[in-house]
Amino acid sequence: MAGDRPMVHVIDDDEAVRTSLAYLLTLHDFEVATYESGAAFLRAAAAGLSGCVLTDARMPGMNGVELLKQLSEMNFSLPIVVMTGYNDGKITKAMTGFGPVALLEKPFDHDLLIATLRSALANPGQPSR
Repeated sequence: MAGDRPMVHVIDDDEAVRTSLAYLLTLHDFEVATYESGAAFLRAAAAGLSGCVLTDARMPGMNGVELLKQLSEMNFSLPIVVMTGYNDGKITKAMTGFGPVALLEKPFDHDLLIATLRSALANPGQPSR
């Protein structure tokens, strides 16, 4: 039953990445909603959402850290997993203080992604590092 599957909100500016992640997550029995930007996600988040968020850290316009700041100001309570292709430590430092956040470096193992998302959903108040 679709309503029983955990929801993952995927935010990435790259359509191929969104499509690939949606396919992978659906195979692992997640329900998936995709967004092409942080702004598109914020419009949906204003209506209230369930599940967890999987967002890219580096996107044009509003990047992942700016998205985290906006969500924090909204008292957004869903767990967030951030993906990055390059972590020089600045992203990790910038994410500090924005609630339950996990960071995955690309390319990441699919099993690690699934385990991180399941952990985030099972323990929404705890970081999934």
